[in-house]
Amino acid sequence: MSASQIQFFDDIQTKLDAESDTRDRLRQVVKELDHACRCTNATLNRVHADPAHLGVCLC
Repeated sequence: MSASQIQFFDDIQTKLDAESDTRDRLRQVVKELDHACRCTNATLNRVHADPAHLGVCLC
């Protein structure tokens, strides 16, 4: 193989590695957002829960 062909494949590998890193970072951000949404939903469910069902008397 010539030097230009080797450089061509090296460039492709570099781009593939960069795309893989980007996907990994995006996956982590989505995981963190999912966790935050689940926590928010749990809090909202507690806030809007039926107090009588929870045994709380509002009398």
